[in-house]
Amino acid sequence: MSSMHDQLVAKQGILKAVEVQSDRFTILSATDLPDVPDIRYLVDDIVPATGLGVVNGCSGVGKSFVCLDLAAAVASGEPWFGHATESSSNVIYVALEGQAGFRGRVKAWELDRGVPFPPRVKFVFDALDLTNLEEPMSLAALIAEEYGADLVIIDTLNRASPGADENSSRDMGKIIEGATAIRIITKGMVIMVHHPGKDVTRGLRGHSSLFAAMDTVIDVYEDGQVIRWKLLKSKDSENGINHAFRLKVVSLGNNAAGKPRSSCVVEEIEGASLPNKVQTEPTGDNQRAVLAAVRELLMAQRLQSFLEAPGWPDGYPAGIPYDQAACSVKETLGKRRFIR
Repeated sequence: MSSMHDQLVAKQGILKAVEVQSDRFTILSATDLPDVPDIRYLVDDIVPATGLGVVNGCSGVGKSFVCLDLAAAVASGEPWFGHATESSSNVIYVALEGQAGFRGRVKAWELDRGVPFPPRVKFVFDALDLTNLEEPMSLAALIAEEYGADLVIIDTLNRASPGADENSSRDMGKIIEGATAIRIITKGMVIMVHHPGKDVTRGLRGHSSLFAAMDTVIDVYEDGQVIRWKLLKSKDSENGINHAFRLKVVSLGNNAAGKPRSSCVVEEIEGASLPNKVQTEPTGDNQRAVLAAVRELLMAQRLQSFLEAPGWPDGYPAGIPYDQAACSVKETLGKRRFIR
């Protein structure tokens, strides 16, 4: 009896808790969906009003200048590379790298634009460890109570996670958890500045969970004579949006020792954007036939590797011998009565 009584009490307690918490959730039907508010953006189609994002690029490519320019546009309500922004947004820029140069960057922006730097952008230069959950929560609470922020930029992820192993799923999970805490408490967007690995073609440095957790990923890279930023990932808009720019040098006069000082600002280059959609498949009949033949060879090779070492090893050969490919292509085109 006692056991049954305890179970009944426990059940009543659960039901009471459920009753108290039930208003946290809303169940919608298909007919309700048109009434759901549209996605809000700080920068139209680029930066959502809430979420997690990364601006990724090699050292020295200009990603911090891009982020400072982004912060100024969001805070002033001015378009950013032709994309509309929400007006009167507050921005917190957590500058953990190159703090001494930020005063020069802000001054260069003011000289180039001819107006004061937007006062809605505030800076934090204190050390921050995202892996110690107490620190991002304390920073976010201060921001929410004293200032409020629609956008928090953390420059850089590496400096905001001292001692962490970025390749570890556990450590990367802590970094994401810390950034998420800031997002939840501020109810805004959090963007982290990051670097690619040794092989830049593999994207963000560190564990793959970082890319998976992001709502927005922007890649900054050199493209011939220009620098370009490109939207690599967006959960709610079209991937591939990109714009070209250059880093314009602005003179800041001489320092106390009489030596000339300078900094840079982002200057958009019109007419240098890539098409958002890039054709990846051939259109000609013979081209498609050749591609199909090569793909068949690659798949056969991978299946052979699997049979020899089950588990889809990461190290299976990435190519096929030229003679083998040429022979297969010749046979394929011959069947199509291809005449050179």
